[in-house]
Formats: sequence, C-alpha cells, structure tokens
Amino acid sequence: MKSYITMYEDEIKVRIPRIVSIQTNLTNVCPQHCIMCNKPEWAKIQTGRNAALDPIHTANELNSMPDLETVVLSGGDPMNYKHLQEYLNAIREDISFGMFTTGLDNHTNRYSDLPLERFGYIRFSIDGNTPETWAKIRGSSERAYDIAWNNVIAVAGKFKQIFGNLLGKEKIRVQYTIQSENIREFPDMVDKCFRHDIPIYGYWVHDYNVVSEEQVKELRFILNTMITRPGIGKWCQQWTNVYDIVETGDSVPIILDASKCVIPLVHAFIDTDGSVFTCCYLVGDNLPFDKRDLSLSYGNIYEKHLQEILSKESIEKISVSRINNDNPICKSCISAKSRYYKVNLEAHNMRYRRPTFL
Repeated sequence: MKSYITMYEDEIKVRIPRIVSIQTNLTNVCPQHCIMCNKPEWAKIQTGRNAALDPIHTANELNSMPDLETVVLSGGDPMNYKHLQEYLNAIREDISFGMFTTGLDNHTNRYSDLPLERFGYIRFSIDGNTPETWAKIRGSSERAYDIAWNNVIAVAGKFKQIFGNLLGKEKIRVQYTIQSENIREFPDMVDKCFRHDIPIYGYWVHDYNVVSEEQVKELRFILNTMITRPGIGKWCQQWTNVYDIVETGDSVPIILDASKCVIPLVHAFIDTDGSVFTCCYLVGDNLPFDKRDLSLSYGNIYEKHLQEILSKESIEKISVSRINNDNPICKSCISAKSRYYKVNLEAHNMRYRRPTFL
C-alpha cells in the first residue's frame, strides 16, 4: 500500500496537528449536473462572496501555513473558477497542486494553460464508457464525452512529456464512480484506459443508484477473467484498483474506528464561503444544501486567520465531540472505500504493528 502519513508518525502518535494538505472548493459552478450531486443547487443558493473563494485572500491564508505541502482544487469544477490562474500564481512555489475535474474546460480556463509542472495529480471524473451512459449520469451532453476524453489524453501526454513516462503516468487518473447505471461498462472502461495507458480507479457510490450484490458478483467475475489476458493483468495491478475490487468487491477489509480518524491531524477543507472543515465528508459536499452543518466547521477564513482556525484546540474540540462512530457521516467514511479510508487504514496499521527486534 502506498504510504501517505508514516513520515508524520511522531505527531500522529501524540495527536499533534501538522496540516500538510488543504482542499479548496473554489466554486460550486460546474458544466455538469450529476445525478448523485447537489452542487447545482448550492450554486443557486450561495451568491456573492459565498459563491466562490476570493483568490488572493485564500492564497495568502494558505501561504501562512508553515507545513503546507499540497493544495487540492475542487468545486463544482475548478476549471469553471474564473480566478483560477490568479489563484495558482499567488500560492507559494513550494506548494504542489492536485485537482478534481470533469474533463471539460472552457474559454476562460484551458487544461493546456495549467502549470502542470506544479501538479502532483489531476483526477478526471468519467462515469461511463459510452456517451449515452456518461451523459445520463453526469447530466451532460453526449457530444461532450469525446471532448472530456480527449482532454484526458492530452493532459496524460503533457504529464509524460514533463515528468517522463512513469512519473507522468502516476499524476493522472480516471475516477469512475461505480453505480447501478454504469457498473456493466466499468470493465470496458478499464480496457479503454489500458489501451491508452491511463490509470483508472473505480469508486463505489453508496447513496445513489446503489449496486446489488448480484451486480458486484458479476463485475468481480468479469474483471477476474479480464486480468488473465496477456499484458492487462500486470498493468491493472500497477495502475488500477481492479485487483482490490476482485478480492473484496465493495466491502472493506477492516471496519475502522472513526474516533481514531487521523484526517484532522494532517488535512483541512475550505468551502466556497470560506468555512473550514476537516474533510469533504463533514462539509456534506454532495448533499442537499440544507443538510450542511456549520457546527462541524472550525471557523471562517474571512473572520479569522487560518492558523488560528486550525489550532490544536479547535481541531481537538471538533474531533472529540463530533468525529466518532455515533456520527453517521464518519461511520459511513470508515466502513466504506472512501477517499480517506486508505489513510486511516495506514494509521491503523501503524498503531497495531509489531515492535521491531533486531
């Protein structure tokens, strides 16, 4: 398993925060209207200052964080954030970027204009192997499917040109949310990515168009057959999570303890209105706007400096009172294959590893 937090083991053992990664929801505006996402509703409700982060103010607050290593761009779609270039240019040069995007840029922001040499990764959400399925799930136009896929190929090529084939390939990924509408197309999408040498991960949707046990069983059988083909098996092992799906389906090997979540110790999330949360789960990122719970926020960057907001005391207060197994949001995160599960599993393994005797 890839290591994410072992270098911060000393701080984690004594629960001392060291914020090294911050995700920033730049805008709620998106070119798509996914059936499992409520962001279009948020975009209508949050107006004025709350509709998008102020680029310079936010960048200055990020630059004040002494241990910050990475800033992740999200939304909506960051490519719909009109201040994107200004924002990226204002952030310290030693900070790297990550981005979640639809594959659709616009006349204001183009993937070709991004400072890709500063990016640690770009994740493209492509939830279907046909224009029809993709358009249905993503709430988009069928004709835009080829545009999105061609942008994936272009960025993959640019990454390989800048960083070399191996490192360049590590920086790009197709993220495919597996749900009942598109589960049958996932193997074909894996095959397509194999032919273009672009990594792909499948992520399970647990709250919309939930897959059945029979669908999961069928998918595992098809993938297991696929990886016996010459070449693709080894590729899948290195550049996909296909083997993980074959072995465990949509379940997790260990159901973790939410009260021991380490995400608050290394990460934070700034929403479009400046509110600071632990993670995208607690901000309710894809939920209806009225489900948003500001009592889970540490504070707001327009009212207080980020260093003060992310003090040990603030983080402890939220962690102790709200991040536990009684919180259904946290329970969902640590009992499913969420984006934070792998980090918490690494922390779990650190806690329970054997002592070293030489």
